[in-house]
Parts: sequence; C-alpha cells; structure tokens
Amino acid sequence: MGCDPSAPGGISRVIELVLGSALARAWCLVMVPTWVAGSRGRRIVAYLKALGRVWALAAGGRLQAAHLHMAARGSFWRKWLLSLPLPTLGVPYIVHIHDGSLPDWHAACSRHTQQRFAHFLERAGAVIALSPAWVNTLKPLAPRANWVAIANPVVAPDPWGHQARPHHTRAAPGPLRPEDIRGSVLFLGRLRLEKGLDDLLCAARLLKTVSPHVTWHLAGDGDLQAVQERISDGCLGDVVRLRGWLDGQEKRTALAQADLLVLASHAEGQPMAVLEAMAWGIPVVASKVGDVAQLLACGAGLVIPVGDPHALAQAVQSVLASPDRARHMGQLGREYVLKHHSVDGMVSKLDHLYRGLGLSATISATSTAQG
Repeated sequence: MGCDPSAPGGISRVIELVLGSALARAWCLVMVPTWVAGSRGRRIVAYLKALGRVWALAAGGRLQAAHLHMAARGSFWRKWLLSLPLPTLGVPYIVHIHDGSLPDWHAACSRHTQQRFAHFLERAGAVIALSPAWVNTLKPLAPRANWVAIANPVVAPDPWGHQARPHHTRAAPGPLRPEDIRGSVLFLGRLRLEKGLDDLLCAARLLKTVSPHVTWHLAGDGDLQAVQERISDGCLGDVVRLRGWLDGQEKRTALAQADLLVLASHAEGQPMAVLEAMAWGIPVVASKVGDVAQLLACGAGLVIPVGDPHALAQAVQSVLASPDRARHMGQLGREYVLKHHSVDGMVSKLDHLYRGLGLSATISATSTAQG
C-alpha cells in the first residue's frame, strides 16, 4: 500500500519495481493505492476505497499482511488510520519509510503525535529504513520497533547500451578552459523549493557567465508555469530547458543524453534519481542529504553543502571540465549500484523478511528470480 505506481515520484518507482519482480509472483502481491495523482477529491475517494478494501480483506481472513510504504505528514496519518484494526484481526503490517524529511517533521510534531507515531511503528511486524545509517537516525523515534535496513532497488541498462551512451563533453588531454566546457546537466524530481529549485537556477545563472555552453534540463512535476516564469525572469531561457515529468522511454532518452545529474535537495532519503543516474554511468553532483554521501563515497560524484548554489556551480564545472574523470566517476557509480542496489537483492531481503514474520509464499521468490 502506498502511492499509485503510475504516479510521479521515487516511492512510486520503488513500488513499480517490486510489483514487476519475482517477489510479486511468489507472494501474490496485490497493490492497493492509498494516494493517487490528481485533485483532492480524487485522492480522498482513492483512500476511502483503499480503507474499505483492506479492512474487508482482513476481516474475511484473505489478507496475510500489509506492506505500507510511508512518507511524513499526511502519508503517516493515512497509514496510521489504515493500520488500526489490523493487529486485532491477526494481520501484521510492515512500515517502509522512504522520506528523508521525516526526522524534521517528527521534531515539529506535538508530543501526542510523536507518541502515536512510536506506537504505530512499535506495533508493526517490521519497520524498513533504506540503510543502516537511516536505521540509526530513525530508531530513537521508536526504540522498540523491529528495524530492518533494505536499500532501494534500481534497474541498470544493458552494458552495451551504457557504453554507447553519447557524451557531449569532448575528449581532451586535460581539463578544458571554462569557456570551452560543454555538457548536458540533468535534474530528475519534483520542481519545488525543497528540491533546491532556486539553488539550481542560481547555479545555472552563475555558470552561464563563464561556461555558456552548459545546458540544464529540468525534468519533473510541479507548478511548471511558475518554474518557467522563474527561468524567464532570470534570463536563463537559453541554457535551462524545462522538460516536465519524464517517464518510460522519455526518461531513458534523457538519461542517455546526460553528462551529469544534479540534485540540490534540502531533504532526501535514498534518492532514486541518484541511483538511476549511477546505474546509467552518469556522474552525480548532489547536496549532502540522506544517504547521498554514502552513495557517492565510491567515487561516483561530488557532494556539496545544502543550499549552496556557488558550490553547485563549481562542482558542475569541475566535473564537466574533465571528461575522462567524469567517465571514470560514472563507471564507479554503475559498478556500485549493480553490486548493492539490484532488484534481485531487494527481492531476496523482502522474501526473507516476510518468511521471518511467519508468512507463507506460494513459491520461492529467489528461485523465481533465478529462473
């Protein structure tokens, strides 16, 4: 249960990958969306349908467990309400926390809400955080919960496709002069202030004065008209392209054409955009939030302070100025995610978790994955 898999966002992408994996076939997983894109009325109707369906399945003895994908704020309240009757009906639930802003949200909550949050997690059969570091960060919020670390998965393109990916930065024996730097910088995510939108635009403006051949491609959802107005007001229309939300082949094309991915978020967990860029062999420049520093520690990119457009512009310029270094970063990132963030790896861990809770699969998820 969680976001509609067809909706924009990293949580939806994780759910989509799980539903397309051997785990879904082995465990007969059923997706019940608790949030859908669209109007407020449409979202309310979808949630009420989700409540009715899950409670009816549980009351009828047709539900083994509920796996709840959760963020902060409204997402918590939706999952909390849904979970209330499940233990009484003998149905365990698993909470899967994705939101890097959850600690800040929790700190701003009332004492009563914090207690309710802790009780919700401590009643769960297991609580999944995205890394051991996130377990350590979140565990004080619910010390008696059964914490488990399971990383987000990502699908890497075939090696031949990765090697054939064009690079817009030309080969050179050493770093290029600032005015000679060329490259395509990609952002994937929601175009909002908390994603560092203003930092991105400020960095683009700073870099334009010294490296006018660097183009920035902003791909995501949000108030696109307001974003376009910011681009126009900053006289950035010649270097910043607003692409809207990309999915499927459009996103694959954008990744294939990118020389660098940037993420200037002010809060993240384990961002799917960074994992996808690494899987495609694209170097990354990202702010030090969530698990970003741990992901890039393999040499896959550069980490910058949060809210520092000057550092962002300098890091982008540094990577694009040395094409050989950029390609090496991309190779290191690809090797890292193939080893630590495969879909099969996540399937194995979830399968082990479900069985550890006493649940029964129809077939082995591991053997299905290998087959």
